[in-house]
Amino acid sequence: MDYVTVYKRLCDLLHPEKMSPGNGHTVVGLYALLVLTKGEDVTLEDAHEAWVMWKVLEDWTYAPVKDNAAKKTPYLVPFPELDPVIAAYDQVYVDAMRQVARESKAASQS
Repeated sequence: MDYVTVYKRLCDLLHPEKMSPGNGHTVVGLYALLVLTKGEDVTLEDAHEAWVMWKVLEDWTYAPVKDNAAKKTPYLVPFPELDPVIAAYDQVYVDAMRQVARESKAASQS
């Protein structure tokens, strides 16, 4: 699968228009790059780092208390410092990325 196909497939699975706050399509684009570069080996840490990049691109900054209006979040931290409960929220994205990686691999073998 090419980048656009991977991106569209992830959009089908993740519905970025429902992600908030901000434009979820940007983070899905970053997830598509992870699919193409890491395939099924993508990790929770990879997903978090992509999310951090998305937030930085959207002008979010770290603050100990989340404030959507001010674009502040306590989750702009290195993955090892992230609360495991919060990290677990990314599993759905990792699962989607791995699914698309498997589909891409199968398509290339047929």
